[in-house]
Amino acid sequence: MTTTKIISGMSVVDTASRRWASAAAVQKIMNAAVKSEGSAKVLGLNMDRMRALGLDDEMTQRVFGQIRKHSYKEPAPGSKRQLVQGGFRE
Repeated sequence: MTTTKIISGMSVVDTASRRWASAAAVQKIMNAAVKSEGSAKVLGLNMDRMRALGLDDEMTQRVFGQIRKHSYKEPAPGSKRQLVQGGFRE
């Protein structure tokens, strides 16, 4: 880490923005897994993204199956919507 980055406070901004982007990407994949339940196709997600992660169609369906098996929904704070949570508490 450079001294300028530390002194300017940009390291905090950089870390926060990277964490936010990672959480958004994971949430998008989890939403697609739930939306695709009972479908042979992946719904709500461009398969090129999954292929960029190294997952073919068959493996994507296996990953989505595990997400559906271990995830749960909980109310979003300040909203009537439900968020899919990954079941990482276990």
